[in-house]
Amino acid sequence: MAIVDAMNSFGGTGVWDAEDGFDYDQLHANGNVTPLKTRSMVGIIPLFAVEVPEDRVLDKLPRFKRRMPWFLEHRSDLARHISYFMDDSGGEGKQLLAIPSRERLERVLRFVLDENEFLSPHGIRSLSSSIETIRSASTLVERCIR
Repeated sequence: MAIVDAMNSFGGTGVWDAEDGFDYDQLHANGNVTPLKTRSMVGIIPLFAVEVPEDRVLDKLPRFKRRMPWFLEHRSDLARHISYFMDDSGGEGKQLLAIPSRERLERVLRFVLDENEFLSPHGIRSLSSSIETIRSASTLVERCIR
């Protein structure tokens, strides 16, 4: 949970850009924070921390199973940044536990599953193929060369 907190408060505002719906890397230099608005793997990394624990697995983790509802109720300041869904449709219960909130998860997946962004016939690109990302990366390289 400390990682989630850091992602949402790093540099004073966190790495999430609410307007774009993406996590961007940041450059910290001389006391200034500059978001690097280049859609890259950095914005996809929060999607790696996703788990779908089944009831039979949670039954083997009684302390975790007991603490999770407490955490969601008493630490809403941190819990609002994660996704926690329960499938109540019957059968074996499944839950989704993820670092991004549902809204953020959906917004980032729009980029990941877009062939004009990250999705390619060979998998997921580490850098978006959008023209905005290419221009942003080129500008960043030019600044570093100077």
